[in-house]
Amino acid sequence: MIFMNLIMVTLFAAGVLRILSCVMKTVKHARPLICDTDTARLRMFIYPAIVFGSLFCTGILYAGSAVRFPLPGQYGEKAAIVYDDNGERIGQATVSMKKNDNDLVKIIVRIALDSGIKARMKADLKFSDDKKSLLLVFQETRTSNTEGHLINRMWVDHIRRKAVCINAKNEKLYINIPDDDRIVNVPLNLLLKTVAAGDKDRVGFQTLVCGDDIKLLDTDVERKATRTKTGIVETRYQFDLGLFLSVLATPFLPRISFWFESGYPNAWIGYRMPLYSNGPTVLVLRDDYSPEDL
Repeated sequence: MIFMNLIMVTLFAAGVLRILSCVMKTVKHARPLICDTDTARLRMFIYPAIVFGSLFCTGILYAGSAVRFPLPGQYGEKAAIVYDDNGERIGQATVSMKKNDNDLVKIIVRIALDSGIKARMKADLKFSDDKKSLLLVFQETRTSNTEGHLINRMWVDHIRRKAVCINAKNEKLYINIPDDDRIVNVPLNLLLKTVAAGDKDRVGFQTLVCGDDIKLLDTDVERKATRTKTGIVETRYQFDLGLFLSVLATPFLPRISFWFESGYPNAWIGYRMPLYSNGPTVLVLRDDYSPEDL
């Protein structure tokens, strides 16, 4: 990537210098532009620059997500069970984390409720230059009803700095991502590992909410006491709605938690959160745990 960007910049700079040289000669000799004979040469410099720019310039123009994720302790796929608020089984799920040939880490969560409702969450992350952390490239969540019709879909393109939401009314809403891009909706099992491990007491980021409107909510997640009997660590959400609204709204907000094993590599156990914006709260647990363990 760096090599290709250097080629692009070099070609473009050479083309610009060639044009400036032509202009200077034209001004000096006070006659029509004398660079027509160099058109082929100019194309030799400019056209490759345009091609390379279209393919690789993204890395220069956009910094991408500002959030750094720890490296996964392990890759693979885990089977999970979905429960309702009463602890009754209502569906099944799979959570996979894999590295592909392009050195992208892909996280995919698939949920299928017995009622027919389905949800899919996806995140693509790339390795940082020093290979010590991961950076978000793309996130997407989508939910369909029992007839297969879209309930909610949203995606975040961290390279182009765009977030898009399609709500239940089939309205397409957009928002530009701020320079300080801290949106994390999908790879929370990675982000919160640092909190579960005790490396941090809390971590802050932004949550993209898609409903009648599209908006970003400042979010903090803090570590709760380790459950020593079962070796489980809970991390719990807190939304920043401002002092006044937080006091009024907190009792009505859904309780969102993630659970991890207390020992390295602090493997993900499960989470409780709404299935989609304004949707039912579900508990998704690895199939080797039960709600009683929490």
